[in-house]
Order: sequence, then C-alpha cells, then structure tokens
Amino acid sequence: MGKKRRVTLGEFGPVSGPVTAAGVSLATAGWGDVLGLSPWWAAATAGACGLLTLANAARQGLPAFARIHQVGCWIAYGAWTCWAMPGGPWDVTELGALASLGVITGVTARGAQIHVETVREHQKQVEEVSRRRGIAGEWERRLVRVCRIKGITVTGLDEWVRPVPGKPGKTRRVGYSLLVELPSGGYRWTDINAKRLELVSDANLPTGCGIEVHPGERAREVIIDVTMVNVLAEDLPLPQVERRSIYDPIPLGMRPDGRLAEVGLKWTSGVLIGRKGSGKSNQLVSLMSWLLACDDVVIMGIDFNGGGVFRPYLRPWLAGEADRPAIDWVATDEAEAARMLDFAIAAIQRKVAYADLMEQVDDDKVPSSADIPHIIVISDETADLPLSIKQRLVELSNRGRAASISTLACALRAVDAGGKGLPIDLNKQAAVKISMQVDSDNELAYLFSWGRPPKSEEIPGTGFGFYAEGDNKPSLFKGYRTKPSTAREVAAATAAWRPALDEATIDMGGREVYETRWERARETWLSGKRPAAPAPAAAAAGRGAAGGGEGPEVRSAAEVTGEVAEGMAALFDRLGLEMPQVGPVTPPPRPAAGGLDTNEEQFRAIVDQDLADVSVPALVSVAIEECGDEDLVHMAAVARRFGVDSRRLGELMRMIAVEPRKSPWRGGRAYERDVLVAAADRIRRGLQQVPDEVWAVVPLD
Repeated sequence: MGKKRRVTLGEFGPVSGPVTAAGVSLATAGWGDVLGLSPWWAAATAGACGLLTLANAARQGLPAFARIHQVGCWIAYGAWTCWAMPGGPWDVTELGALASLGVITGVTARGAQIHVETVREHQKQVEEVSRRRGIAGEWERRLVRVCRIKGITVTGLDEWVRPVPGKPGKTRRVGYSLLVELPSGGYRWTDINAKRLELVSDANLPTGCGIEVHPGERAREVIIDVTMVNVLAEDLPLPQVERRSIYDPIPLGMRPDGRLAEVGLKWTSGVLIGRKGSGKSNQLVSLMSWLLACDDVVIMGIDFNGGGVFRPYLRPWLAGEADRPAIDWVATDEAEAARMLDFAIAAIQRKVAYADLMEQVDDDKVPSSADIPHIIVISDETADLPLSIKQRLVELSNRGRAASISTLACALRAVDAGGKGLPIDLNKQAAVKISMQVDSDNELAYLFSWGRPPKSEEIPGTGFGFYAEGDNKPSLFKGYRTKPSTAREVAAATAAWRPALDEATIDMGGREVYETRWERARETWLSGKRPAAPAPAAAAAGRGAAGGGEGPEVRSAAEVTGEVAEGMAALFDRLGLEMPQVGPVTPPPRPAAGGLDTNEEQFRAIVDQDLADVSVPALVSVAIEECGDEDLVHMAAVARRFGVDSRRLGELMRMIAVEPRKSPWRGGRAYERDVLVAAADRIRRGLQQVPDEVWAVVPLD
C-alpha cells in the first residue's frame, strides 16, 4: 500500500476549494430561505471570514495577489448567497451563476497558487544569495583580520552536499569551498595556508572540522575548503572488499568533506609511518585487504617480529581452507629477507621476457594482469631492518617500476638518523606517502619533503592521518577500521581470484629459492623455531650467498693471495722477465673483540669516518653539542651561542630543513637531536644544499 496522504482541515486545491465553497453557499442560501433569515447575516458572516482569511494570509507571508484572491472569493460567494437567499437558490439563474462563479474562482485559484510558488522560490533564491554573500563577506573580513592581507575578494562559493549516513535519500551540507582572489603585491596561496590553524580558531569550527588550502588555476587564486560537520566522528568500518585491479585507486578511508581518500600503487612505491598507538597497523591491514582483493597483485612481506603482521592472512591456507597462501612469501629474518629481495631484484629482468607484450600494448613498462601479476613487497618496521636489507629495498624501489614491482615501507618514524631510520632514498622515491599520528612536526616535514607540511596537532586522534600522492598537498583523512578477524576473512574471500606468480618471473628470480620458501618457513618461524644465526664466513660471503642455495665458496685472503702470486710468477716466466720482489704487506689492524666483524660493517665504518671529516655548518654542530645528554635543545640556548634572536635562528635552520617542535619546558620551542643529526648527515652526503648565510654564522665563543 502507498503512503497515506494526511489531510488538514482548511487545505483545499484549485478544484476542491471552489466546489466546497459553492456547496456551502448553496446550503446556506437554501436554509436561509427556509428559515426566513435576513441576507445580511450571510453578508456579515462572509465579511468576517474574509477578514480572518486576510489575517491568516498576512501571517503566512503570502503575496498580495494571493491575499486579494482569497478575500475576493469570500466577497463573491457572500454576494451570491445574499442575492439567492430571499427567493431561494433553486432557480436556474441562481444555479448557473453559482456554477460560473465556481469555474472563475477555480481558475484564479490555480493562478494564485502558481504565483505563490513563484514568489516563494524567488524569496528562497534571494535568501540563499544573501546567505552566501554573508558567508563570503564574513570570510573576506576574516582573511583580512587573520592573514593581514587587505583587498582579498571571495569570488565563488561551492557547498558540499553529502548523503546522511543511515538515512537513504537524505542529504546535508557538510562544508563548502571558497574561491578567493588575492590582491596584487606578490601574495601567494602559501600565505593563506600558513595561517590555516588561526583561521580555524577564528571561525570557531566544531571539533574535528578544519580548513585545507590549495592553489587555484591562476597565480593569485586560492581555494579554501572549510569543513562544517565532523563526518568522521564515528568509526568507518572497512567495506566488504570486491574483486578489483591494481590499476584501480586503493581506498585509504574518508576525507573531512566526505570524499574518499584514495591512492594509486601501480606505478609507484609507498611509505606508511605512525607512532605506536596511532593506527598504523590498522591502516596497513586495510591497505593489504584492498591489495589482496586485486586479481593482478602478488604480495611479499618482510616482518622481523615473527611475521606477526602477515601470519593472520596465512591461517586459511595453514588450515587447508585455501589452495595458496594469501601472502606469497614471508621473511622473518635477515637471510630470508635477503633471498626474497635478491629474487625480486633479479625478477626485474622479466622485462626481457615480456618485451613483445610491451610492444603490443605500446608501453615501456610490463602490464599487469592475472597472468602477469604486479609484485609489491611490504616491509614492516623498516627503520629497524639491517642495512643490507634497506639497501636492497632502495634498489628495488629505484629499479622496479618498469617491471611492475614496487615496495610499501612501514615505520614508526620518517627520520633517517645516520642510516638508522627509514632510508632517505626510500622516502624520496615513494610518490605515495601516508602518515598517521606522529610525535612532532619534524616527522611530517621530513616525510612530505619540507615543502609546506601539515602540523602534527592537525591530526585529531588515533586512526586519522595525512596522505599525499605525487606533488599534491597532504590531505587529512580517517582510515577504515578493521577487526582482528579482518585478515582471515579477506584472505578467505579473495582466495578464488588471487593470482599465482608467473613462470617467467620465477625463472628470472630463481626457481629453487622461490619454490623452497615455505619449506624454510616451516622449519623456522611457522614451527616456532628461530633461524640459526649465520656464521661469520657466511656473512662475509655477501649478497651472493643470500640469494639462495649455498652461495660462493668463502676462502681466506691467504689462499687467494697465494693463487694470485703463483699466476703472476708463471706469467713473468712465459715473458722471460724477472718478477719484482715485494716486501711483506702489513695487514690492517683487526677490530677488537666486540667490534666490527663483517666486511659490510667495516665498509660502513670507513664511509662514516670519511663522512665525519666533511664539515657541517657551525649552526648544526653547535646545536648538537648543546644537546649534551638530552634529546632536545632549547632554541634560546642555541640562539645565545650565536648572538641572534630565536626568530632569526628559526629562519636559518629552515634553510637547511630543520624545524623546531614544542618544548616540554616552560614555553618556547626546541630542536630534536635526531633531526639535527639527520641534517648533518644529509649535508655530509651532499643531499642538502647549504646557503652561504648559514655557513657565515659563527658562535660567539
């Protein structure tokens, strides 16, 4: 049954109204004639009702035409009643006049109704224009007041209308975008962006709402996105994953304006950071769930914490509920991670095997499909991985794009403190960057390349973060909420269409090491056993041994030197020359017990020693010295050493990409030791340009 229409007394249409009025007038005239009433009673009643109708129309704000029409109807029907009552209304003349009156009032009633609708629509438009002008004017005054830029003009306003969650068919305004034109004088959108937190406070926006600033199509145009309703107040459950492709954007969650936050991981690598308790692990589960839903992706994972991140995805396979594991390869120790990454690096040459296919699709990159899946290597706690593994990840990130191989590195922090954090090159090569909650603004600045990074205080809480793709400005989002059972459910749901690694890639990477990967896993971490520590000789064997199998034979330096000497002697004999005698060579001193014991560590020590000889600006070295045994140094303390004020010190430090953070002491701001050390490391390696005015600053003592 359809929905019943509710009828209110007194509500009549252009047909029912005149018919009802004619019927009442006819009944009144007939009974008045029978009872012998004076016609003036009808006139008085019609006049009173006309006045009452006029008052009601005025209260409703009806236009003049509608008021005149209603009063005119009462006068017309009252006049007919007075005329028909003395002799009775049953004559053909009286009835004909009443019918004609009904037709006339019906037509004019429809005209009055259309006029009322037109006038009300016009009033709404006028009110809407007035309201929008009020918003525009308010923001013009606010921008002048907060940003100290006179002559700003708001030239456009676009409101966001989004569906109301849980109420199909209903919408609501959740915010708006302002198109702002800046005055001449060299002003840029960054001048507005620098004051966005102050603008939020001045607008007194609700908790969870904020402002985002973007450049417009012209140099002096600025787009300001203002969120008025906190659409992210509730948790966002992870939607049911459906079959998709790596060519499709990967959803991260929702933006404050109600739009999806999405990134592409087909042609680039990614970085995900976040402190403990920030929701980073939850976001990683969400990302892997969407990647597993792709029918053209194979995931390999590195997790030195016993594979805890990836183990839940393997449970359906371990329980016999799936033919293949959801994660194609898991490494939980250095040796296995080296094998995996060496396999992936060698597999880059699959471009050769698919050269004809690349020519067919007219592309210089390997196309992904269920037959030739994209490979993505996900590493958790990347900053804590051994240096040799980080170097392989960097190489894979640098070279794997054309072969459709990428990386997703996860870490607690973005800062690379002397090679002990997330590698600089891994961060620079990642076009997709995601940050959940962090401890300081420096983490965001380091991750998003020190352009115009967001502030850590702009992240409302757990599950929120910023993301950026390519050169786009970082945007706030809230990630989907996952459950402990999500991994198993997704692994089981996507088992039917998950691809297997193609034969050409397996051959290029190394079939034996690939096909025995789960045998090694069952002998170690899947059975709860820790892998045996590699012998010093095996470590010295280097990367060749890590690639799988037994690797090259490790021989002593004396054996190699002896063979070389014998070969040189035989060569000189054949040439009839006398071999020169060379005195004994004193070998370099070996490190003491507990010192360096591998070639890689020795090489690293030599490089570090050479880099230590490269000078850094006094501004940085003195600031590190002022830290002493603390992790922070107050800006005022460093400023005193150089005889400058804190503002000038901040300007100089920003020239070398060093930002202060809030100080735990009374007021002021401070610099972190790790950030200063990282800056010194970048300068020594030639990764940071140092302006002359920074070199020119010297301490007073």
